Amino acid sequence: MARAIRASKELIARERWPRERLERFQQERLEDLTRYAAAHSRFWRERLPSDGPVKLADVPVLTKPELMERFDDLVTDPRLRLDDLLRHLDEIDHDALYLGEHRVMTSSGSSGRKTVFVYDRAAWSGIAAMFMRRSEWTNTGPRFPRLRLAAIGGGSPTHMSRRGAQTLDVGLHRLCKLSVTQPVPELVERLNAFQPQALWGYPSIVALLAVEQLAGRLRIDVESVATSSEPLSPTVRDRLERAFGVRPYDFYATTEGLFGNECEEHPMHLFDDMCIAENVDEDYRPVPPGEVGSRLLVTNLFNRAQPLIRCE
Repeated sequence: MARAIRASKELIARERWPRERLERFQQERLEDLTRYAAAHSRFWRERLPSDGPVKLADVPVLTKPELMERFDDLVTDPRLRLDDLLRHLDEIDHDALYLGEHRVMTSSGSSGRKTVFVYDRAAWSGIAAMFMRRSEWTNTGPRFPRLRLAAIGGGSPTHMSRRGAQTLDVGLHRLCKLSVTQPVPELVERLNAFQPQALWGYPSIVALLAVEQLAGRLRIDVESVATSSEPLSPTVRDRLERAFGVRPYDFYATTEGLFGNECEEHPMHLFDDMCIAENVDEDYRPVPPGEVGSRLLVTNLFNRAQPLIRCE
């Protein structure tokens, strides 16, 4: 977390960069990533150009089935083997590190197939730094007295929302960790007892809590409400604002590493100093700005343990 806090200051400073400087930075990070991946990963050695600058559009798309089928060849640490990681996920307890160095998690499976993702300590500091950047945007960062923050995460301990909350639970906030699988009356009881100043959770569960607040069963006075992991519809947004008296912020966080957050003036800012996002059509051709695409390709610029380059 100390590394993450320092890094978050650098991330915030980059937000004022002009687009040209950001694109140069992305290319430099991409060159570093691809050189490392080609040197340490059999999979990427086969797919990346052997010399010259890397043009992202020339790199073949990485699909999730391919990622899982070639997992052992794709990762850059030979100790990381998919079968061993799956056993680790079955046995995971609290915030256990694999081999004392790696955090392992799965995607939610919303695309129909769960995928395994692994971060080493340096890369996970990048994840934590983006959580801290978001805290700056929503005025929920460390303070004294400590902020009382209630986080309602995924039901599985291997989900990004649960692992992120666990990492943040180092005493900077007074944290109440809850799960979407807990019955609503139990959540209401816990929240009434804790009296959070900030509330975070899936839109679907926070919408149910808004009903409880409007009915008078939930009685909390919050400064901030943030949602993630599901679309925040206009109907739910209005209900949250009526119930809690604050404008909710939507937070976009993927297990692949692409994060984003709303501000007061814009619907979503992607943190594209950390990842490159490509909006493409069914045939993986770039979609012009302002038009709807069918797929999103993500290149994670900070995770060297499991390089994700043009990951669908």
